[in-house]
Amino acid sequence: MLLVSEAGGRLTTYSGKGYTPYIPELVASNGRIHAELVGQLADFTREGKG
Repeated sequence: MLLVSEAGGRLTTYSGKGYTPYIPELVASNGRIHAELVGQLADFTREGKG
């Protein structure tokens, strides 16, 4: 997490929410494409289910 942040990247859940170790779905990117990447992965999230 620190390495990605220090390099200017972003780290969130598949739905774009802030990172937490309690949710296994994780997206790390260079930051420039993050919104588009999260949009593509949003369908695969398990957050809020169960």
